[in-house]
Parts: sequence; structure tokens; C-alpha cells
Amino acid sequence: MNPPIQLAAAAPAPSPPTARQPILTGVLKGTAIYAAATFFIKALNFFLLPLYTRYLAPRDYGVVSLAEIIALLVATIFGLGLDAALPRLYFEHADDPRQQRLCVSSILRLGLLLALAAALASFVAGDALQHWFAVKWQLPFFPYIALAVGAALAMQAAQFRLALFQVEMRPRAFAALTAFGFILTAVAVIALVILFPHGAAGMLLGKLLAAGISAAIALVLLRSWLSSGWQWNMAREALGLSVPLMPHQLTALGLVVADRFFIARYRTLDEVGVYSLAYTCGMAMFLITSSLMRAWSPAFYQQAQSEDMKAELGSLISLLAGGLSLVAIAGICISPLAARLLDNRYQAAMRVIPLVVLAYLLHAMFALFQLPIMQSKRSGFIFGASAVALASNLALNLLWIPRWGVYGAAWASVAAYAVEAGATYFAAQAVWPLAYRRGQIAAGLLLAALLAAATQFTHGMLESMLLAAFGSAVGALAIWTMSLRKTFRSWS
Repeated sequence: MNPPIQLAAAAPAPSPPTARQPILTGVLKGTAIYAAATFFIKALNFFLLPLYTRYLAPRDYGVVSLAEIIALLVATIFGLGLDAALPRLYFEHADDPRQQRLCVSSILRLGLLLALAAALASFVAGDALQHWFAVKWQLPFFPYIALAVGAALAMQAAQFRLALFQVEMRPRAFAALTAFGFILTAVAVIALVILFPHGAAGMLLGKLLAAGISAAIALVLLRSWLSSGWQWNMAREALGLSVPLMPHQLTALGLVVADRFFIARYRTLDEVGVYSLAYTCGMAMFLITSSLMRAWSPAFYQQAQSEDMKAELGSLISLLAGGLSLVAIAGICISPLAARLLDNRYQAAMRVIPLVVLAYLLHAMFALFQLPIMQSKRSGFIFGASAVALASNLALNLLWIPRWGVYGAAWASVAAYAVEAGATYFAAQAVWPLAYRRGQIAAGLLLAALLAAATQFTHGMLESMLLAAFGSAVGALAIWTMSLRKTFRSWS
């Protein structure tokens, strides 16, 4: 994430249309590779879900979900947001390779040291809090939370290597390491859940074993970066950028996890399991968004250096937002039919999945709108938007979950992400305004919301099939739109 570069005093000449095409071409190629790996992983995971639901009861899924949420909280707190600082400082020192390597090495060493400290602190505190976890959440620290924390911290090394692949614009290497880690996890989990059934503990142990192997491979791949030295000034620079983002990361995490704890508190672990499975299915939208952002973020920061390219960024973001809306509409329409593949114990997820997809679409809008704020170095606005959204989410969860359970939690997530996206948009326009196509963005979001609401009244197979057919048609339109043929033709 690089800051804007001051231009010469002379007015810059407008960039020719042919210069813009490589930007989108690079973004689309990167997105295609990231998405191919994502869809490969998601497809395998989707086909495994019906199998898992036959061997794991909803309560088991609830245990796994709560344990992994606590582990994610530990990893986020001790990670200090360094993974967010790495891309920005990588480009900050791009003109001096030696300084760049020294900076990256310092960040990596600090991050790995923090992960080790987190592991030690967690196991010491976990022993003391064992009884509290067991009474409060019906979830003992050992073995469940301990296994999840170990896996989350082991994955820190892999995440650093993936972040470097991203800023180096090496999507194929990113995809290869991601796919390898998933296959490893799937094999371990199948062995310990299906072949040698150990329930929730087996799933968590399988993920820990896979994370450990992935971390070892990542460290080998990072050895050239880790050997470039250490400088406290570089680490301090990274902390100066990352620590102010911590409140935002924690509030963003709260948006994702708070509902599970409310469901566990006011309902049952079985409902936590159903809700968590619905989120796993609906997360396809999040994975598509993250694939796009991995390709788009470096391109955005690179092009934001030029004032003459700034005028194009709003149109490009609007185009990407429209494509994401079409993809989400397809997912919303298809999900009720796809959910029928799950075990009967999880059929309540059929109405939750479309709402999760809608919530992640709104989160995708936030992800697009927050880039100008990061470019302006006014990250405090991101925290403000997330804090308002979290407060809304907590209040709505408290009101709706005791009465409507998982459906109340899903609608609360939709409302909170809508607040976050809206607040981020207005903040971004205040600090680094862009010319968006607001009507196009609003139309896509409105149609997605109406169709998600319609799925709440879809119960029969015929209704599900009609919605799926409509969603497939919209999905085909999304693929055509994302090809940007008309845009390329107008720029040629």
C-alpha cells in the first residue's frame, strides 16, 4: 500500500486509453487465478460438507465454531495487525531493494515472535480459565480451544508468505500454497472425523496438523526474506501503521463472531452449529470478494499515485461493485436448492445462507470503499465505521436472537454490514473522493436484498428450482459483465 507520489509541477498529460487496459487486464488475470484457487477449494469443501454433516452433529459444529472464534481473537490481538502493514511498507520501500528486504524481514521476525508469545500466554491462561470456559460456554479450553489456538497461530507463518505472494503479484504461487494447505487440511480432517471418528476434537486436531505442516513449508519459503536482518526502526514503523488499525480489526472481528456467542448464550450449541454451517456455505461470497481484493488492492495503490488515473478509479470500483452484486444475486438464488444436499439436521440453514451471502456482499462494498481511506492515511475513519456497525450488530443481536434465533442473527448481520458500508462510503468521499456510479451500485444492492428476502418464503422444491434457474442466468450475466468487453472496446 503505497502513498501518493507528488507529481511534477507541470500538469500531467492524460493517460491514453491503451494505457488503462493493462490495469484492468492485470486485475482480471490476478482475480481469475485467485478465484480459480478459491473455487477449487470451495468446490471441494462444498462436496465435503454433506459428508461432514453426516458424521458431525450440529452441536459438534457449534463447538468447533466457538473454539475457532476464540482462537481467531487470540491471533488477532497478538498479531497487532502486522499483516495489514506489510503490503503498504513493501511498496513504501520499493525504490530501495535493500531497505525493502530489511523492512520485510523485521516485520516477519516480529510477527513470528508475537505468535510464539501468544501460544505460551494462551496455554498458561487457558489452564487458569478452563473451568470458566466450561461453565460459561459449555466449552472446555482443553482440548477444543487449545487445538484451535495452536492451529490459528501456526497459520500466521503461512499468512505472511501468502501476503508476500500477493504484493509480489504472484497469484499462481499464492494459489498453489493455498490449495496445498486446503488439501492437507481436508485429508487430515477426513481421517480424524470419518475414518477414525473423533467428532469435534478430531476436526480441530486435523486442522492443527495441517496448519503445522503448512507453517513449516512457509518458513522454508520465507528463509530468504527472514535472513535479510533486523532493524527496530523498521519494526516500529510497521507498528505505527498497524496498531492504529487494531481497533478496526477487533470491531470487524466482533461483527463476525458476536452472534455466535449470543446464540450460545440465549439458544443452544446446536443452533450455533447450524448457523456456523450456513456461514461456511455463504462464505463463497467472501472468498470471491477476497480474491478480487487481492488482485485489485495492489493495482489500486499503484494507480493512485497518478492524479490523472484517480478520475478512473471511481468508475472501475463501480464496475467491480456491479459485478460482485450479480455474483451475489446468483448465489442467493441458488443457495436454497444447494442447501437441500445437507443432512436433515441442518435444513434450517436453507433460509440463513442467502442472508449470509447478502451480508458478505455488503461487506464487499466496505472492502472497496475503504481503499481510498487507506490511501489517504486516515485509517481512523475505518475504525469509526466498524465501531458504529458493531454497536448496531450487538444491539440487534440482543433484540432478535432470543426471539428468532439464527434468523435474527442473520438479519442483524445484514443490517450491521449495511451500516458499515454506508459509513465507509461517506467517510471515503470526505477524505479522498472518487466519482462513483452510485445508481449502478444501488440498483445491484437493492435487487440482491429483494431476492434474499424472497428466499425466506421459499419452501418447496419447485420454488427452489425456479430461483436456482434465475440465479444461474444472473451468474452467466455476471461472468459476461466481469469480462468487461464493452469497456475494453470503448478504450481501444
